[in-house]
Amino acid sequence: MAETSLPRETSARIGRPVNGLLTLGFLLAAGLLGRLAFDLGRRDALFGVLVWGFYACFLALGLAQLTGVWRADPGAALSRGRRIGLALAIPAGLLGAILDCMGLSVHGCSPVCTFLTTVLAPLIGLLALLHGLTAGSGWILGAGALSFGLLVPNCECYNPVNAFWIDALGRSPACFVSGFTVTLVASCALISRHFVRAALALAWSTIAVILVFFVGHHYFRWPW
Repeated sequence: MAETSLPRETSARIGRPVNGLLTLGFLLAAGLLGRLAFDLGRRDALFGVLVWGFYACFLALGLAQLTGVWRADPGAALSRGRRIGLALAIPAGLLGAILDCMGLSVHGCSPVCTFLTTVLAPLIGLLALLHGLTAGSGWILGAGALSFGLLVPNCECYNPVNAFWIDALGRSPACFVSGFTVTLVASCALISRHFVRAALALAWSTIAVILVFFVGHHYFRWPW
């Protein structure tokens, strides 16, 4: 039996504040991911092509999702399996971002990094899982709102991805951008119920690429 992610009356009540927050998230992710793709492409052509391809898919899907959100026209009810699949992608994406940055260690390079890794990211993942299990709209809205904290500049590791931001801001916000993007894509699909299959495919394939980077970077020094 299909279950709804957000009841129609709830979707109608979400209104402009949440739509604006999702739009802001898309703009921030687009800017940060664009810079990430540029930096990775300069470092390694093969990985750069892969990241640029995913970036193009994100832009296309994100714009389509936002169109559905602003139209306030909820899609068909989500099955429990699809809702849980989207919800699980959020903690998986955040865990992948943490592994990319620090490997199997949980020691942050700054107090802010440690807080995001040990407190904020697990909290966001927990809220997403609660939504997956209960379909309560408040859980996913809370997870989406808190995810913006992941973009606070936090990383002091001077590597090819962080160098631009550290030179400009003193710390880099790039470490969690992949996890933030997965959270945004999944949240948009859970809220609007549009392009659910595409969101599942993009979220989980992004997680796969994140894990490839984790293994390549920490064990084979690729792409650096």
